Amino acid sequence: MNLLGLKEYFEYYATIHCELKHVPEIENERAFFCVNTEEKSNQYIRNAKMDLIMVLMPYDKSQSPPAGENYNWIKNTCFLVLKRCDSNNNDEIISAQSQCEQIADDFCTVMINDRHSKLRSLESGSITMSPVGPVVDSHYGYICMFNIIDSFNHYVDPERWL
Repeated sequence: MNLLGLKEYFEYYATIHCELKHVPEIENERAFFCVNTEEKSNQYIRNAKMDLIMVLMPYDKSQSPPAGENYNWIKNTCFLVLKRCDSNNNDEIISAQSQCEQIADDFCTVMINDRHSKLRSLESGSITMSPVGPVVDSHYGYICMFNIIDSFNHYVDPERWL
């Protein structure tokens, strides 16, 4: 699964999640962002209109050792669920992180549920989460990291070359 496929997968669930309520067509109700570089993430987070957001980061990928004739890309992927809050109010930060942790749990549950259908390339047991913040000065929440494993044909396809 490539980044576009992951974006579509997560964006769909962001639109039907009761707390995120992502509406891609309306600027003031966009709660999900897929960024193409890590550097762009700060800009998206800073400019988000919604206080509660989800950001899907681009993945790093490395080739896993082949087993027989099977070659795989291991794609280290993550998303953040963040809430804008007062950085000086510890109780508000704890409340924001607790809310974001629950939303991240919701998405992990869906990912695990979809591992045999929509998200077949999810590496079982690779999901980890950690609290984060402050991100872009005023956002706190959770980061969820996981691996996607994609097999690829390591033989040269002459139709892909001039």
